[in-house]
Amino acid sequence: MKQVLCFLFIVIVTASIFSLDETKTIGDTEFLVIQDACAGGDDLINHYYYQIFNSRDDSEDIFDERGSAETYHTDDYVKKALVGAVGVGLSNPAATALLDEAFDFLFEPDPIISPYYLSIANDVIPYLTKPECDSLVHPEIPYESAGRKGLDIGYMLENLAGIVDMLWWYDGHPWTQEQFQDTLSVKLDSLASFAYRRLLYSRPKGMEVDSTNTGDYDLDWDHIEWPAIHDNNFRLRANGALGYAGVVLENSTYIDFVDEELFDYAGGYSSYHILLAVYI
Repeated sequence: MKQVLCFLFIVIVTASIFSLDETKTIGDTEFLVIQDACAGGDDLINHYYYQIFNSRDDSEDIFDERGSAETYHTDDYVKKALVGAVGVGLSNPAATALLDEAFDFLFEPDPIISPYYLSIANDVIPYLTKPECDSLVHPEIPYESAGRKGLDIGYMLENLAGIVDMLWWYDGHPWTQEQFQDTLSVKLDSLASFAYRRLLYSRPKGMEVDSTNTGDYDLDWDHIEWPAIHDNNFRLRANGALGYAGVVLENSTYIDFVDEELFDYAGGYSSYHILLAVYI
């Protein structure tokens, strides 16, 4: 998903700058610029587009000391949705089929029709909240597992927001467009609301806006919950994903929360503050 977002950013910046003419967050003028660049109007963007097109079924292998990532194939399907949405305007014969696959991934639980189905309630939330072992036996493993899942929630929410964004004007569904968009919003919010609560409840106790507390070791963290998204780059990613979801959903609560996290509370998270400065 990081590559996909970078790709969209480069398209807009470098541009002197059923038909899908826009997405939820990209207007028709900007989207036409993207399509023109992908069609060969810009060599760099054309290269990125076909790189994503050719790698859309190749999941990114994310691994660190916390173990392998679990993103429930959202990384594959955000690529399909992006390539499909852009490709419709380019008369790409595979574009509609890719959008159909992304739609089925969100709404078709029948494995005969879709090999993968994203169930937030039955799969994603239980995975994110369940410790991997008995903490009394191996106290270090649940903590590491919680950290791993703190990164996964950011990846999954970012990818899901991208899929919903790209599918916003897709019309291969049985509902009215308004009903479809409401259904998309409910799907996205089912994960966004969970991420919002985890971020909100994992703030340090007693931390106020513009706090002068700058030492991680001085913070009185709540007991560990899964996923753990405390003072690290995982929290920055989760906030970025929540902000994107908030824009797609037009949810001012999520947007204001992220703004507060990045600019008001950041002084209380020492390494978080450094990461913020690097990212900006």
